[in-house]
Amino acid sequence: MRRTNFLIIITAVFSAITSLAQENKEPKKESLYFPGEDWEAYTDPFQLGYNVEKLSAAKKHFDSINAAAVLVLYKGKILVNWGDNTRRFRSASIRKSFLSALLGMAVAEKRLSIKDRIDRFSIQGVEGLTELEKKATIRDLLTSSSGIYLPAAYEPEVWTKNKPERESNFPGTTWYYNNWDFNVLGALYDHISQSSMATDFKNKIADKIGMQDFRSTLDFKYFYEKNIPVPAYLFKMSSRDMARFGLLYLRNGKWKNEQLISESWVSQSTTKKMTPWKGAGYGFLWWTTHLENGSQVFYANGTGVQSIVIAPELDMVMVFRANTYLGPEVPNGAEFELMNRILEAKTAKEQDDIETRNVVWNQSYTNSSDIVDFQNWVGRYRNNIARNIDIEMVGGQLVLKTKIADFLMYPIGKNRCWVEDLNVTATMESSGIEEPNSTLTRDELRLFK
Repeated sequence: MRRTNFLIIITAVFSAITSLAQENKEPKKESLYFPGEDWEAYTDPFQLGYNVEKLSAAKKHFDSINAAAVLVLYKGKILVNWGDNTRRFRSASIRKSFLSALLGMAVAEKRLSIKDRIDRFSIQGVEGLTELEKKATIRDLLTSSSGIYLPAAYEPEVWTKNKPERESNFPGTTWYYNNWDFNVLGALYDHISQSSMATDFKNKIADKIGMQDFRSTLDFKYFYEKNIPVPAYLFKMSSRDMARFGLLYLRNGKWKNEQLISESWVSQSTTKKMTPWKGAGYGFLWWTTHLENGSQVFYANGTGVQSIVIAPELDMVMVFRANTYLGPEVPNGAEFELMNRILEAKTAKEQDDIETRNVVWNQSYTNSSDIVDFQNWVGRYRNNIARNIDIEMVGGQLVLKTKIADFLMYPIGKNRCWVEDLNVTATMESSGIEEPNSTLTRDELRLFK
């Protein structure tokens, strides 16, 4: 009996030692990081294996290409924070990837199916289609292959002129980058929504992931054109808010403990469905490609070089911005050139202990308590760039309105206001002219009344 008890004790001790050794051998699984009100940034990239000189060279390259901002996340935390990442720029065609997320939610809620034909819905733009064009499905629009070649709002004139002939391609067979598809998807979403695209984006995505700068009433706008029944939908957004959206997709649609977008939709929408050209793929309003190191990435992309690049194999998100208001222009492909340079700067293994700190953001606007005659600013002004601009009082604040975006104006002195996001000072000058006009440059907005 004693021998049996002894063997039992020895076996138990040996088992405990083996188990403890196994635990020490196997690394603990690192919990996923999501930013809250504060956002952690790496204190020293050297601890992550980055060569400081090479990373500095990448920063010099960034400064040389006239980019406005870049934000790089690694494991959800900030690795690179260059430029003004709190400033809201026009998102251009990144808007389409925002819509893809909302449509994925609608599919999960069974409010529509990607197999639905577009003539199932009573929306503007569908009436007048031919019988062949009516066969286009939601999936065809998502992959920009509807074969419906009609004029669309918010597209360059050259796009309209160069569109193929109507009925020249059967729906779903040929990729052609087509704002008609994208805008009708927006109209369709508004049709099935109980509120609106802007409200749903704020309530179902922006607020859920803690976007800090997006305002549905100021940073979303419909763009209408004469004789075109369906408007475009435009977003303004800061880089740090875009980075949260990119992180949501990097985490397969899940934010902390809540699955906002189904993992299936994230996978479907970011997988190549069409091949626009060699090396490029197109999913459901997302692009796909490879980096120089062979890593597969998917990305949201907008004209003027606006990008949210997600690299799942690297656990990385990069947001790249150019000044979409007044320039200067940035060379095409600049975002991937910069990302490759940053990745090349990693030359060593990560250290065991990585230090972080809470990032301090630079706010892009100022305010003043100076008394300003707001009513003196209100009116319509001819403009050298935007044709017309309107200044209105909305909720006790001055708002500068253009066809493509709206901007709050903050008084900073007598007859002077700071225009947020445009980041220029507006001055009011008496001129005695009959029709108020204005001139806008990269440095100032001069109003004559």
